[in-house]
Amino acid sequence: MESMFKVIDRQGDVHGPVSIDELKVWVSEGRLTRDMNVIDPISGTTQKAEVALSDYDVFPSTIPPAPGSVAALFEPSPVSATDAELITRFFALLIDVLISIPLVLLAFVPVLGLLIAPILTLYYLCRDNLAGPGLSLGKKMLGIKVISLDGAPMTYGKSALRNIVYLGYVFMAIPIVGNFLTMLFVSPLGLLDVILVLITKRRLGDNFAKTKVVKSSP
Repeated sequence: MESMFKVIDRQGDVHGPVSIDELKVWVSEGRLTRDMNVIDPISGTTQKAEVALSDYDVFPSTIPPAPGSVAALFEPSPVSATDAELITRFFALLIDVLISIPLVLLAFVPVLGLLIAPILTLYYLCRDNLAGPGLSLGKKMLGIKVISLDGAPMTYGKSALRNIVYLGYVFMAIPIVGNFLTMLFVSPLGLLDVILVLITKRRLGDNFAKTKVVKSSP
């Protein structure tokens, strides 16, 4: 008879029973990590997943870099979900940008920009949760999503941290100099974003929020 484990998430909620094959899928999606607790189906005891599942080859064999090292900052995700292709991520971003164009145009309108610029900023900060956890509208359409490296659920807070480079759009609310300040803030961070994505496949915000972009499960 196949062993069926119960998983305790970071909020303390219990999920399952879950089969070993399902647990492997959860690991690939970032929903189960080594440090989360699981309940043994035979003894009923609670153990760390890495210990309780050590005989089932659920987790990939990885040697993490030393904490605080440069390698640790840009280390790829310890979960084995398939990375989204860069071209797919580009078109997902393009969709998100096209959706924002009406807000961008309205933000240039005197007085009205005082209201629209903060709304535009919130759109970009929250975009990776607007269509569901880890999903911007563009990502949902193209079958990719953002996940946390530690298996924690994607939240609006993580989305905001991941998209912190867009915070400069709020300066558009400032008359006369607002557009200059926006470019001064967004342009260098955007360039750094592009460089990091090409080198590490993770944006600056991904390193802050400890996230990555992967293919959604079918």
